[in-house]
Amino acid sequence: MNNTAQMILLDNKPVLPISHYLTGVEAIDFQEKYQQLLQDYPLPRQIICDFSQTKFIDSSGIGALVRSYKMAREKGVELILRGVQPQVMLALDIVGLSRVFTFETLAENEE
Repeated sequence: MNNTAQMILLDNKPVLPISHYLTGVEAIDFQEKYQQLLQDYPLPRQIICDFSQTKFIDSSGIGALVRSYKMAREKGVELILRGVQPQVMLALDIVGLSRVFTFETLAENEE
């Protein structure tokens, strides 16, 4: 089931909410929306992926994140992961990606 929300703008930065589970179909949906953002002109300087509602990520989700990171880097766009939950952070840490991505915590009024 596709439950990824639509992108919003926050302080002129695109914020892409990530679904509760970033697996299979959701990972494909995420990557399609992310690619659309990288085709916009002018390109955003940063794209924020809001993981505050994400409880689980599997290898499909991790693969989609890595591909998105590489695409962004090629275009000079910074990928920021915001509000990453402990379970998701553990998965990213296990595969060594906690040292690759830029992380941001949620402000108190956003939690």
